[in-house]
Amino acid sequence: MLFVDQYDCQFVHEADLHPMSLSEAVNSCQDTTLQIIRMDQSIWVGEDVSEDIAHAWLDKYAPEPFKAHTLPYFVSESEAWQQYLSDFHSTFGRIT
Repeated sequence: MLFVDQYDCQFVHEADLHPMSLSEAVNSCQDTTLQIIRMDQSIWVGEDVSEDIAHAWLDKYAPEPFKAHTLPYFVSESEAWQQYLSDFHSTFGRIT
């Protein structure tokens, strides 16, 4: 996995025998993480998995909608966050 943030990139080794789980990826994210890329080192191609990790992050932390300013960047800019807000508001109503 390659975690790209506003200051640098952090490569986290992912072995074939022990791929990184979604939970491990969520725990590796920083507040400044912009994007998460799963690298296939055999052909050096990356796949953006930011949206998948954003879903897992929201499932783990279940933030209140009014705390959007505390979310990591990759979560606050994700479609997962928009869906989370929509689901929250349809269940609990709008918070003013």
